[in-house]
Amino acid sequence: MKYFSDLKEGFHIANRNLAVLLTQVLAGVVMLFFFLLLTVIFVFIAVGSIPSLNLQTLSADNLSGLVQTSLTLVATGVLFIIIFALIAAFITAFVHSGNLGCMLKTARKEARGFTGEFFASGGRSVWSMLGLYIIWGIVTLFAAFIFGAIATVGYEAVLSPLMDAGRRVLAFALGVPFILSLILGGLLFLFFVYAGWTFSAIILVGERYGAASSLSASYRFIKRNFWDALLFALLMFALVFFANILWNIATMPFHITKDTDPSVAAGLLPIVLFGLLLQMYIGLIARSSFVVFYIDRTTPPAPVDAGFSAPSSAISGPVDAPESPSDTRPPLENPPPES
Repeated sequence: MKYFSDLKEGFHIANRNLAVLLTQVLAGVVMLFFFLLLTVIFVFIAVGSIPSLNLQTLSADNLSGLVQTSLTLVATGVLFIIIFALIAAFITAFVHSGNLGCMLKTARKEARGFTGEFFASGGRSVWSMLGLYIIWGIVTLFAAFIFGAIATVGYEAVLSPLMDAGRRVLAFALGVPFILSLILGGLLFLFFVYAGWTFSAIILVGERYGAASSLSASYRFIKRNFWDALLFALLMFALVFFANILWNIATMPFHITKDTDPSVAAGLLPIVLFGLLLQMYIGLIARSSFVVFYIDRTTPPAPVDAGFSAPSSAISGPVDAPESPSDTRPPLENPPPES
């Protein structure tokens, strides 16, 4: 099947861009650094705001009580959270754009793997990618609100009154299709979020569109290739879901022993790190496969070699078309008599 050939090609592209995993790890380290830095600054601000408080007597309970009673510290904490969210979003958007640029270059045979395109694509598309994050966040929240409102109104206005009136059979007969419709609608929405988000990011970087333009272009692309995109998204979702299951299985002993036996948990830490890298690698394969899927369905076929092209008569007209201008003269109205 074509889907598996796309997955196979995505596997090869992922192996040529393994440095993408390193950029993701470095991005996580940088975000952790900023988180710790802002936390330390906040602690020093909290300590400096109360003369009787010092680092020797500071504890999590004291800091929590101080935050609850000080409006200034609450505002400072909210400000620091916003600053960290902006820093994390910028780093994520830059790395996301740069990695997609490298994968697109590799898939289009314009590069053999990870190159300086990472910085070029990251710098060129980071702000548009941030705008795309905001748009998809708004879309997701709005859709979740709509689904929640429909479910609440359906239960409170229809099902609950029927059950209170003792008409449980009718409530069951109406409730089952109502719940199934909500589940089906939710799954369809998840498909559009998963596929739409992935393709819009690819289009944003690959076609150098803005946030809104890439969103509308991804909608047109999914509409034009709906069943292919649906089945391929299900395949990729199953792949990522399988990776998450492996991750949970690998980390289960660590989570069980981290509180009861920290020494055993420390020994299991390499397994946790390996499971994390494996999960990141499978995610890279999924993203690369989506890139191949998009390119295969948007790149026009190569032109036919002129040396083996069909005769012009077969292209421009019927076989028995006139061959010379003399054959195209209209018939004479009074032909000469035959001798």
